[in-house]
Order: sequence, then structure tokens, then C-alpha cells
Amino acid sequence: PLILLGISLTTFIIILITYLQFIRPLNRYFLDNHVIRTLYILGLLICFSALDFVAYHFGFSIKYISRDQALNIDTSKQSSIFISISSDELSKMEHKYKITQFSIQDTKSNSSPQIYIEYSAGLLDNIKSPGINIHEILLLNTNDSIDTIKKREDVSGLLINTVNNTLQQQIQGKQITKCIPTLHRNLTLSLNLYYAIFDSSINDLTYYTKQELHDILISQAICDNTTSNVK
Repeated sequence: PLILLGISLTTFIIILITYLQFIRPLNRYFLDNHVIRTLYILGLLICFSALDFVAYHFGFSIKYISRDQALNIDTSKQSSIFISISSDELSKMEHKYKITQFSIQDTKSNSSPQIYIEYSAGLLDNIKSPGINIHEILLLNTNDSIDTIKKREDVSGLLINTVNNTLQQQIQGKQITKCIPTLHRNLTLSLNLYYAIFDSSINDLTYYTKQELHDILISQAICDNTTSNVK
């Protein structure tokens, strides 16, 4: 887009200077009409090229940095969302375009969820990647959660850093169990957060042996349309 814009603008300036210096003094009206039409068409092409250039650079670029550098997160000022993706799946991402939108969808099969990414390739074209398999999504808002990732040698993926940590106030005291980020077309990021609520009103405690607790944890949940029971 930048090359086309530069060529169009240069041609426009050359024709305009030539017209003012050499053609207009001749008072040849038929030449004036041809030059004006040419300048009009070039003007439209320049406007289109400028808009195409802006659209091409609209979005978030992907930066490749080391794990230690990426995980150098100041949790007092920002939060991060880590989307774990294998190296093979990362290679499916478009590197030269900027991300304008993405969403995460659970597959109907037993395979891992997938992230669908859209990239900006100019005013008239957007590129959509096929579904990229992801392993897990983690909210990195504490030093403990960051240390957990640092201990994993083979981890790779997409890390999204926020510019502030207003999220910390909203989730304070909550046990986050699931985090699903979505990037919208206006480049705003929304999070669907799921967290566990502990019922402090339950006073009756039941004590189990290790074997009984083991049997409970591996037993199948019995569910129907109205109730959900675990035995």
C-alpha cells in the first residue's frame, strides 16, 4: 500500500507541476480537460491508497520475544492472558499482518478448543486463519501464576498484556477457574471469567478416609435436565 501511495502521489505532483508550468499558459482547453480528468482520477487513487495504508496497519502486531522477557510482568500495574499453543500450531499464524479480531470456540469433539484469528490485509481484504488448536488459557495476574509458567520448559503460546490492572480489583478474592478472551473489531478485549464461589453457610462437615475420598473424586457425575448430583 505504501508503494502504491508513493507512486500515485509522485505522479500527481509531476502532472500538476507540468500543467501549471507548460500546458496552462498555452490556453488549450481540450488539454486542460484531459489533465483535469487525469488529476481527478489520480486524486481518487491517492485517497484510496491512503485509506488502504491505514487499514493495512490497523490492529495489533505479533512480537516474538523470549519467554523470560515475556513473563517479566509487573502484576501491580498490569495483567496478562496466556494462550498456550504448540510450536507447530503457532506456525499457522500470519506473521506479516496485524491481528484485528479473534475468538475462541470449544470444539464438539474431545479435541482442544480452537482460536480463530482475523488479520487486516488492507481496505478491501481481511485474512481469516483456520482454527488453531490451543492447550489452555491462563490468567497471569499474580506472581504465583507467572512462576507456574516459568517452571515449564517447553511452554509456548500467545501472551496478551493489558496496559493497566483494573481487572485485579474486579476479581479480587475470587478463585478463577476459566478465562476466555475475545478481541473485537474495535480492538477492545473482553474476558469471560468463570470463578468458584465458596458457600460459607455450610457448617455440616463430612469426614472421609483417603479411599472414600478417592472413590468420590473418580466417580461419574449423574446429571439430568434439572439436577446435578455427585456421589
